[in-house]
Amino acid sequence: MEPRYDRKKYYSVPKFAGGHVYRTKERRDVMRSIFSKLILVLIFLGATAFGHERKNVDNISVLFGGEPEPMVNDERQFLRWKFTEVDTNELITDLEALEAVVTFAGEEAGTFTARGPRRDPGVYKTSHIFAMPGEGEVTLSFKRKGNDKIYTVTFSFSVISRNELVIPK
Repeated sequence: MEPRYDRKKYYSVPKFAGGHVYRTKERRDVMRSIFSKLILVLIFLGATAFGHERKNVDNISVLFGGEPEPMVNDERQFLRWKFTEVDTNELITDLEALEAVVTFAGEEAGTFTARGPRRDPGVYKTSHIFAMPGEGEVTLSFKRKGNDKIYTVTFSFSVISRNELVIPK
C-alpha cells in the first residue's frame, strides 16, 4: 500500500513503468518560474540579435534597426541609428547634417533628415510608412560638429506583409 501524501503540499507524476512519483508543489512552482524566465530571455536575445546591425566607421560605432520590430507595411516605422565611440562605448551626441537616402524595392524613395529625440541621446531616427512589403536600403551621411569630414554608412532592412502576422480564424 502506498503512503498517503498531503495533497496541498504534494502532487503526483506518473512513471513510465507504472506507479507515481510524488513531488512538492514548491518545486513545481520554482521549475515553472525558471522555465518562463528562460523563455523570456531567449525571446529577448533573439529579437535583439537578429533585429539590429552594427557597423564601424572610423572610430564611430553605428547600430541600426527598425522600430517597432518586425517592420510591417502600412504602419508608421522608424529607422533608428545609435552612435557610440568604438574605444570607450560612450554615446556620441555631437552629430549634425544627418541625411538618410532610402531606397526601397529598387527605387529611391527620397532623402530624409534624421533627428535626435530629446529623451534618447546618441539616437537619431527618420519616420516612414512603407506601403508594401519588400527589401530596402538606407545610406546615412553625417558629420561631427567642428569637423568637415562627412561619414557615410549603408544598412539594409526588410518590411514584411501585415498579413504574415495575422492569425487565421
